[in-house]
Amino acid sequence: MNELVAITRLRKAVQFCKQETGLSHVHSDRAMDADKRMVMERCLTQNYLLKLGMDYFGKRDLLYIDMRGDQDIDAMYDMNAQLSFKPAGDEEAGDDE
Repeated sequence: MNELVAITRLRKAVQFCKQETGLSHVHSDRAMDADKRMVMERCLTQNYLLKLGMDYFGKRDLLYIDMRGDQDIDAMYDMNAQLSFKPAGDEEAGDDE
């Protein structure tokens, strides 16, 4: 399995578990207490690792999950979702003299 496949699987699994557990608003693991972390871990383990194999996300000893699912990442790169950039015009910015 290449790295891109493993990352895509993990992002989709995170998105699924965020929706299943009511953690859709969480975008960083720093915003989670121990109980919420355990809920996310349990969801990933039961729905992916136990059902699809312990190497479903690649052969690893440790997974770091930043709590950004595939929809979160897509929104980061969606030009319509970002604030529109408005360059400064010929407005009078003041007198520099």
